[in-house]
Amino acid sequence: MKNLTVNYLMNLIIQDGNYDKTKLQEIKYGLEAIYLNVSKLIIFFIINFLIGNLLISLLFFLFYIPIKGTGWGFHAKESWQCWIISAIAFIGFPLLSNYLHLTFNTKIIFCICFLLAMWCWAPADTPKRPLVNKNKRIALQIGSLIITTIYSILILYTNLSNILISALLFQCFLINPFTYMLFNTPYKNYLNYHLRKELI
Repeated sequence: MKNLTVNYLMNLIIQDGNYDKTKLQEIKYGLEAIYLNVSKLIIFFIINFLIGNLLISLLFFLFYIPIKGTGWGFHAKESWQCWIISAIAFIGFPLLSNYLHLTFNTKIIFCICFLLAMWCWAPADTPKRPLVNKNKRIALQIGSLIITTIYSILILYTNLSNILISALLFQCFLINPFTYMLFNTPYKNYLNYHLRKELI
C-alpha cells in the first residue's frame, strides 16, 4: 500500500513539475515519511481512544511536533524498530503523563536538564538527511532552546506540566548520542558528509 501510494504521487509530481534526480529523491523520502507517520498516528490514536486516553495523546502530539521540528533526532533503520519507538512515544508517554507527581523543585531540575540537552545535542541529524548547512544548524538549535524555554515556563506555572515533560523527555531520547550508539547509527552526520566530500 505504501509503495502504491508513494509511486502514484511521485508520478503526478513528475508529470506536473521539472525536478532533477536529487530533488525527486528528497520528495520521495518526504512522501514515504509522511505516509508512515500518518498511518502510525491513525492506529495509535485509535488505541488511545479505546483505552480512554485520546485527549492526552492529542496534546502530547501537538506539543511534540514543534520541538521535533527544530530538534530533529534519531530515525530507526528498521520498520519494526520505528513502530516500537513510536508506540512507546504516542501511547506510552501519554499514559506516563497521567501518573507523574512532581514537586516544583523537581520540575525545575527537569527544565534545566532539557535546556542543557537542547544546547548540547539539538539538532541531531540522520545519515539520510545530514545537516550540512551551519547556519541552519544554528537556527534549529536556537529554535529548540526557545521552544524548550517556553515549555519550561508552562511546566512550572500551568497544569500542562506532565504532558510537556513527557514530550521533552521523548525528544531528548531522540537527540541523545547514546540513542544513536544503542541502535548503531552514525551521529553528527554532517561531519561524515564533509569527510566524504573531502575524500572524493
